[in-house]
Amino acid sequence: MPSSDGAQNGLLMPLESRRGGASEESSSDARSESQVERQDVALDDAAANRTACRIPGASVSPSHSLPETEPQAQFQSHESPLSDPSPNHSRSPGPSLGAWEIGWRYPALLLGLFAGTLLVATGHHMFYKLLDGELVESTIPQMWAIRIGNGLAFLFKGGVVAILSIVNTQQIWTILRRKFIPLRGIDGMFRLMTDPTALFNRHLWVQAKTLLLLASLAWLVPLVAVVTPATLSVRSSTQSNAIPFSVPTVKFDSAADEVHTTRSKSLDEILRGSHSDVSRLLAAVAATVSYVPWTLPFPNSSYELSFWAPSYKCVNISEAMAQQNAQFMSGSRPDNHSSFQPDLDAYRGELSVPPPSIHGNVFQVTSNPMAIAIQSSVFESEAKASLRYTSLVCQLYNTSFEIFVRFENGVQSIAPRSVQYLNPVQHLHPDYFSGVGMLSYKSGRNTRLTAPSLIHRSFTDFLVGNITISSDILSVDGTSLMRSGLAGCVEMANAMRYDAYSDNDYYPELCRNKTLARAIEDLSRNLTYSFMAPTYNLSHHYATVPVTISSLRNFYAYDRSTLITTYLASLSVVLLWMGVGALALWRNGITSSASFSTILCTTRNPDLDTLARGHSLGADPLPDDIAGVKLKFGYLQAGDGKPVGHAGFGLQGTVTTVKKVDELL
Repeated sequence: MPSSDGAQNGLLMPLESRRGGASEESSSDARSESQVERQDVALDDAAANRTACRIPGASVSPSHSLPETEPQAQFQSHESPLSDPSPNHSRSPGPSLGAWEIGWRYPALLLGLFAGTLLVATGHHMFYKLLDGELVESTIPQMWAIRIGNGLAFLFKGGVVAILSIVNTQQIWTILRRKFIPLRGIDGMFRLMTDPTALFNRHLWVQAKTLLLLASLAWLVPLVAVVTPATLSVRSSTQSNAIPFSVPTVKFDSAADEVHTTRSKSLDEILRGSHSDVSRLLAAVAATVSYVPWTLPFPNSSYELSFWAPSYKCVNISEAMAQQNAQFMSGSRPDNHSSFQPDLDAYRGELSVPPPSIHGNVFQVTSNPMAIAIQSSVFESEAKASLRYTSLVCQLYNTSFEIFVRFENGVQSIAPRSVQYLNPVQHLHPDYFSGVGMLSYKSGRNTRLTAPSLIHRSFTDFLVGNITISSDILSVDGTSLMRSGLAGCVEMANAMRYDAYSDNDYYPELCRNKTLARAIEDLSRNLTYSFMAPTYNLSHHYATVPVTISSLRNFYAYDRSTLITTYLASLSVVLLWMGVGALALWRNGITSSASFSTILCTTRNPDLDTLARGHSLGADPLPDDIAGVKLKFGYLQAGDGKPVGHAGFGLQGTVTTVKKVDELL
């Protein structure tokens, strides 16, 4: 492929020879007067026609005087179609000169686009801020939120690209006025904003780096339209709403209702009728070391519930004696000694040196049928120094409960807010109708004693019995304690030989609240809670309380920092390039464009006509024989170095740099 300079010289040779031949022909042949006048008129018309494509606002420099005449041959080959051959045609006035000025249209458009993109960005932020934290009520509003967000992001992207395109156009003409650039490079400059392959034009990497950077940023602007709509998302969050709702409870005021004995009101039938139901429930609670779970129609809900129910309070036997003596001293009990004292003295004497075969007992205190005594001992020689015998008494109390019930994903938990022991429960059995603290059963007056009696009877059957060790063999008689979590309490391990009951048989994690006294109290409360379970709901009583329903709902979440940062960064870059565009406008002295009319007016050069021979269809890609020809936009000069009076693209050696003080046709 020939070099660009060689191609230019080859293209210019036919042009110069054509001009010389035309001069000789003009000097050798005589022309008639009418022929001369007609060519003068054609010359004036051609000059007037060239003023139609002058650069807006251009002026002629005094240093570039226009030639008074042109060689006739030059216009013989390019005769103006607008010339009038009539002899009566008057000569047209002299060519008008344009003034250098920057039109208001493009600067106003530039500022308007920037203000518009700023308003769009602000509106996008305010719209998402309005949705932030709001409930996604249905699919249609959510779809419209997405559409509006995408639309605002698209408008912002369009405004930014439009601004960069305007700046790109002004920068193109600034570069074309300063440098000779190969025709292939000029093509790449005009295609940068529409064809991404133009970014790889090697001529631009050398001669138009600023323009290349601007176009690269313009191609990255669509990322803004991807990032900003994604700042609005939908997240699941828990929403709470309190409504009055009927929940199960217990009511021990009516014993017949509590134990399903409405068919009979006799005391014996009341005591026998539902004893098996309560016993089965107690066995289930003791085996699972928890209460029987309840059910509610809401998988995530919570409420508070207050009620009273019988429950056990376990203390050391000496503490129980002190409490009864205190009651005697205050005159509240018509007895002159502790009801626990005779049995305590007897068992202390028996357990002071316990026989080798008996190390623990669980039994009922006969002096008070509403209490259970637990005593155990160890051989001091075989136990650790910190281990001593245990002596507990667990008595049934009327208890006030305030609990917090919570369901989380269908899993229930109960947290006691307040548990207050009010007074010991009195006994109901006919054998104890007379005596201290005993009341006779009368229908309608003492029915509230029936259910506590059943609870105490069930606990007695479950706990009372003996646990003995003989010849290193563990023997359990009567009690079901070893089939519950109570067997894991440390007091039970201390009451047995370590060679028969090793550490491998001891599971302290089964003992709730760690100690035997607290574990029995916990078992008693779990039994009360289980009365409210649907399977064992012996009461069928309900209470209406405020139930807080928690449900997962979808809410809008707005990542404002990402959107604001993205828009501010984009607007800052745009503002910087607007400054570059303003500088290009000032340097050019006019507002340029890439329109067809601009290309038409800036390519009126006979040299370019010669260059385009054989390529007038403008097919793409550009042929290699002309792709390397370098062009520059400036003052066009004739072969002798004199200007022809207008600006346009020219070859090296035929064009000079145009200045804002120049006068142009």
